[in-house]
Amino acid sequence: MDYVVIANLLLMGLTFICVILIFKQIKRVLPLTSFSAEKQNKIFKGSLFALIAGLSLVMMIAMTGWLANYESLPPRPGFVILPAFLIVVWLWNNSTVDELLKHIPPKNIIYLQTFRVFVEIALWMFFLANVLPIQMTFEGYNFDILSGLFAIPVAYAVFEKGAPKWIAVLYNVFGLILVTTIVVISILSIPGPTRYFMNEPANSIIGEFPFIWLPVFLVNLAVFLHGLSLKQIFKNLAV
Repeated sequence: MDYVVIANLLLMGLTFICVILIFKQIKRVLPLTSFSAEKQNKIFKGSLFALIAGLSLVMMIAMTGWLANYESLPPRPGFVILPAFLIVVWLWNNSTVDELLKHIPPKNIIYLQTFRVFVEIALWMFFLANVLPIQMTFEGYNFDILSGLFAIPVAYAVFEKGAPKWIAVLYNVFGLILVTTIVVISILSIPGPTRYFMNEPANSIIGEFPFIWLPVFLVNLAVFLHGLSLKQIFKNLAV
């Protein structure tokens, strides 16, 4: 069994599925907003084009091999990962996103975090293929799979059954801590000046396609969803 091929297909599939689910939700709530029909169309097509173009650009850069040089400081993958995170920060404070957020069911934002279970399965497969170090999997120090496993129970309990909102707040804070932890572990496992974990193999596939879509899109999506969920919960509590 070629675990690398399966893991790569899983990461690409997750990326496409998440994009579809995101824009399916956007299309559903746009008519509920105060935006004109023309602006709704502009928002949908513009954001879809921007995301597809961004993912395509990252793919093309990775396929040149430029990102796979880890001797520079900061490591070259950071040149595509950091801008993606800055976009997330910008979106958190975007008025259009705020308007959409008013109409998105709170449970849906947390439900989507389920994708992290499959991310962790992909990472585990890379480990089994001996191309990723153990500390980046749930057999090591990466417990981010818990964020995916608890997504549905938490969302259902809080937003379907009326459990206290603090449970969802705790879930989001806990999830942010877990995803931050694996990001740090990933950086400290990259070959080159930032490496701390010296066990083999090093995290040398981070600059390759399709793995690069994981830190650029899927990790940032997890962080983005946690931020949106917290923002939505606290705004609703303030009403």
